[in-house]
Amino acid sequence: MSAGPGIESFAGRFLHDLAAASRALRALRGFVAEDLADAGVPLPPDTARMLRLMGERAATLEALVAGVTEYRAVGTESPALVEPREVLASVMAAPGLSGARVEADVHPATLRIPRADLARLFRVPLENAVRFHPDRTPRVTLRAGPDGQGGWRMTVDDDGPGIAPEHRAKAMEPLGRLTAAGGGGSGMGLAILARAAACHGGAATLGASSTGGLRVEVVLPLT
Repeated sequence: MSAGPGIESFAGRFLHDLAAASRALRALRGFVAEDLADAGVPLPPDTARMLRLMGERAATLEALVAGVTEYRAVGTESPALVEPREVLASVMAAPGLSGARVEADVHPATLRIPRADLARLFRVPLENAVRFHPDRTPRVTLRAGPDGQGGWRMTVDDDGPGIAPEHRAKAMEPLGRLTAAGGGGSGMGLAILARAAACHGGAATLGASSTGGLRVEVVLPLT
């Protein structure tokens, strides 16, 4: 059952207010540090630690707002005929993926899907590979193309810590952050990926890569 307009309106207002609160928390951190500096008061270690924690909590709130906002945006744009190789090229140009060593083999295909949602399907596993890799320089293998069964299949394998089988279902849920994985994040990435696949008649699954990391697999219907 989809959420009614009243719930959607409430969610929008809630996210707006949460974003404002995170900005205020970040600003307060700066004001305290500036006031102490202006007064010539050395920053006590405990105060420095608390200010650092305030900044980290503000960043967590901002990531949460961004993640939930993107989750709500999935499937809201009109489908278009898109070429996956072109979309992947634009995703790979993002600064946040500069550390990833990606070996990509994407065969020609045409998908009927909003460009933004296909970009999410590529971006989420690549961003996660970077975020959760010990030195943020993962080795990633990406394969995509027609699967010979009327569908388009993408597999993304990384060499990071992976996700244990018993935790994979939770990881695909909204706010399914796995504290053991570390590395921060909003807990929304894989939920966004799963929603983007499902909204367009497909599915996303998690498994283990041959290098011991995570395998993300997405199947979509071909046009």
